[in-house]
Amino acid sequence: MRVAEARAVVSIVARVCVLSYCSLDCQSNSLYLEFVHKRLRAIMARDESESPSCLPRKKARN
Repeated sequence: MRVAEARAVVSIVARVCVLSYCSLDCQSNSLYLEFVHKRLRAIMARDESESPSCLPRKKARN
């Protein structure tokens, strides 16, 4: 999953959480959103570290 895709997922999940869990109290809603946020950040970090760079590195100027 690329960063842009992950951000889109975060946005969608946040909307779903707000719409689906509005009946819960604020503390439960906040804890759930924090849990989702941590999971998505872990996925994004893993994907960024695993994805190979397609662009060659710039050579240092002497």
